[in-house]
Amino acid sequence: MAGIGGAGMTALAIFLRGRGAVVFGFDDFLDDETAFFLGRWGIHTLGRPAELPPCDVVIHTMAIGLGDPLLRDAHRREVAVYSRGAYLAQILREQKLLAIVGSHGKTTTTAMVVGLLMERNFPFNYLLGGRFAGDLPPASYVGAPWTVAEIDESEASMELFSPHVTLALNLSMDHDSHYGTLENLQKTFLRFFARTVDRVFFPFGEESLRCFSELHNGHFLRDCLPRSGERLTPFNRTNYMAAAAVADYLCTNFANSSPGATGMDFSAKVVSSQKIEKNSLSWPAVWRRQTQLFSADGTGIMADYAHHPKEIEAFLGAYSGERSLTIFQPHRYSRTVAHGEEFLKILQNSPHAVLMPTYGAFESFDGRGTAEGLAEELAERRCPVPCLSDQKLFDYLDNLRGRGAIDLFLFVGAGPIFSTAVAYGNHLRAERFRKLSHLLCPELQVMENIPMSSMTTLRIGGPARFFAEPETLESLRRLLHCARLADLKYFIIGAGSNLLVGDSGYGGLVLRLQGNFWKHCVLGADCIRVGAGLPLKRLADFCREHSIGGFEFCSGIPGTMGGAVLINAGAFGSSIGEFVRRIEYVDGKGEEGQIHWPKFFYRRSPLLRGSTVTAVELVRPGNPIPPCEIGEKMEQMAAFRKELQPRQPSAGSTFRNPKSAVAGKLIEETGLKGLRRGGAEISPVHGNFIVNGGGASCGDVLELIFTAQEAVAERFKIDLETEVCFLADFWEGSF
Repeated sequence: MAGIGGAGMTALAIFLRGRGAVVFGFDDFLDDETAFFLGRWGIHTLGRPAELPPCDVVIHTMAIGLGDPLLRDAHRREVAVYSRGAYLAQILREQKLLAIVGSHGKTTTTAMVVGLLMERNFPFNYLLGGRFAGDLPPASYVGAPWTVAEIDESEASMELFSPHVTLALNLSMDHDSHYGTLENLQKTFLRFFARTVDRVFFPFGEESLRCFSELHNGHFLRDCLPRSGERLTPFNRTNYMAAAAVADYLCTNFANSSPGATGMDFSAKVVSSQKIEKNSLSWPAVWRRQTQLFSADGTGIMADYAHHPKEIEAFLGAYSGERSLTIFQPHRYSRTVAHGEEFLKILQNSPHAVLMPTYGAFESFDGRGTAEGLAEELAERRCPVPCLSDQKLFDYLDNLRGRGAIDLFLFVGAGPIFSTAVAYGNHLRAERFRKLSHLLCPELQVMENIPMSSMTTLRIGGPARFFAEPETLESLRRLLHCARLADLKYFIIGAGSNLLVGDSGYGGLVLRLQGNFWKHCVLGADCIRVGAGLPLKRLADFCREHSIGGFEFCSGIPGTMGGAVLINAGAFGSSIGEFVRRIEYVDGKGEEGQIHWPKFFYRRSPLLRGSTVTAVELVRPGNPIPPCEIGEKMEQMAAFRKELQPRQPSAGSTFRNPKSAVAGKLIEETGLKGLRRGGAEISPVHGNFIVNGGGASCGDVLELIFTAQEAVAERFKIDLETEVCFLADFWEGSF
């Protein structure tokens, strides 16, 4: 897949992988987040290859033209080449397709349909043209007869689809460079409707579709769209009603179309442990659609990835006010030329506005469609509007905010504008946290941009935006309070074992409980009180000195008590949870709490997510054991580790042992021991260890993790879950 990082290509890649294909690809602008999510679903990404790798089919995004060297190479080798839309049309020919079409609103409405069908346990596959905000994949293939997909009119491939049911949302002129006139676009939709086998749903009152009312006895959905002149609202009930009506229609008429189908399993066939929780929901939220990115101290940031005038008008109509600023980035020169007047009318009604340069996508530069040209036109109709990007844009926004003129920033458009909005939100978080920490924690040294590679046993990881080592419980509570007021994420580390940090680092606050306050170990009559920062080896040594047996297994675990409790660390048949009588913690609001006699599970604790262990009370075994016997046992364990575990930097065991199996043995039997990716390697000594042989990146380690998960799942039908915790701005935890 050439250009695999785009939203539509990512969804198709996951869909094809679910169908059993081996899928790999490249993207000239692939980001870490997309590569991570593709890898989780068994799809390998690589840099642009010098020549075409062995494959049966090449699928390319429209941004990669047929003149691209790799596509020419494919034609020369007689390898089949398809655009994304053309290949999707081919593989859906044997499916019953619910197609969602329209000039705008397709992705959100498709998400609504997906959520509603999940609620009803209707068996279906799906492809979304975006990404869900949660862990739900943007596509799923489970072998059902029905597929739900949005069909984009931007490609001529729309002519290749023959859906069973169509939900048409609206129709207004777009993609002028391809269609030329509204009449041509209307004819394309008419032909699409004519090819629809069963039924075409039209929103009642949508003027742009009224001309098609007689076609196929179109089923009107009353009150699906507001009457002419009414303002659209975000996630408006009109689209939801249309989605609900179509979902009800499918469930009523086609519920028994799959013999023996009793429900829906939304797990991917590659990493089938990634189950989708079918909670009671109206629809799953879509990332980049009307998303709140920052809210603190009376200031907010909203962003909407939109390019059609109707979408932009709806977004600004819902949120714009006297103290809001619109930051708009046009998408494509041709669209800006065709809809320039509509954009101008929208922007001139915005109280405050600034433009970002036009995102050209794959189009050649056209001076008629620039944001600078829009700015000149706007200056003649209202006060001057600047066209800015990068640091100059941030400086301009900061100036307005500093003068108290703006309290809501509305980023809308397509291109890098959404990542710009995210970056500005992070900028505000950092600024606010810096001020608060200086005010509320003046005694603490809060450092910035500290490499996480220096704080992890794997020696990998980009910088932490903020880093601090609170010396007391009170200083920890105040730092957590500052982070909450600044809308800043935080993460607690101990010895840095069991942790893989992303190459781009972590944009929040990293706290390490390092000082003596956190390393106490006090012997009571029937218990041992231990600070969260105490290394487990020191606990084992303390117990040996006091003739307390049972904790020998801790001597070789390179972690601290807080981390050990969080994952119920263990070795040699014992785990820390067996001895825990009480956990003391601080929650995300800085409030203290306790859990008495917690129930532990394999490599899991009962502690609430977002809480920080501060101290632990351990049960003290009754019968004393001579220190020499304890020491001898610890030496035996150390010798065993030295013989069977690698000495190179690692994060410890990579995977949890599944039931009735050993992760390292499973990996060994797939033949992966010794496999290298960049500077990382699955250790030849132990299959459950991934080591840093020198210069390894997080991406190298992730590639090995995903490869091992895929190989074990394919051969043994067992899903390996990571014991190593992954930390990045877009993910935190195991997978």
